[in-house]
Amino acid sequence: MPRGTLREPPSYINRADVIILTKDKGQKSEVRSQKSEVCKSHYINEGFFDINNNKTIALGDAKGKRGFAFCGIASPDSFKNSLKETGIDIRGFVSFDDHYQFTKDDIDNLINKASETGSEILLTTEKDAVRLMEFKPIAFPFWILEIRMEISEGKEILLSKIREAL
Repeated sequence: MPRGTLREPPSYINRADVIILTKDKGQKSEVRSQKSEVCKSHYINEGFFDINNNKTIALGDAKGKRGFAFCGIASPDSFKNSLKETGIDIRGFVSFDDHYQFTKDDIDNLINKASETGSEILLTTEKDAVRLMEFKPIAFPFWILEIRMEISEGKEILLSKIREAL
């Protein structure tokens, strides 16, 4: 299960006005709530951000690059699958605990592993990048996968609820 101070137990679902299911692949939803509307969403890869050079890299320009990826999120496989969709040749992958607090030694070890596998770049998530800013610049090409969430079902319901709240 994902962890963190802002997580609530599933029993709280009936308190929600809207439930947004993420990573929707078009399957039938089994989520039921007495008063909540259900929306579905999925993530779309937007491109990469080169953290050392502060520049955006288009998905097409990243295709075929050799990368070593790591993350500290609840669903590391979803990140790994997103990277595969970009066409990057993933030479290695390390997952840390959700909300992991990276150290300089972790970064050095990841750089060593990336070098050993013949990788050109280190890759991580936007969420993890926030916890890595204190280590900038990183002594290896380092990219963040940029994603966006798209509401695939129930967009008008969600917008209506947001307008109501405002």
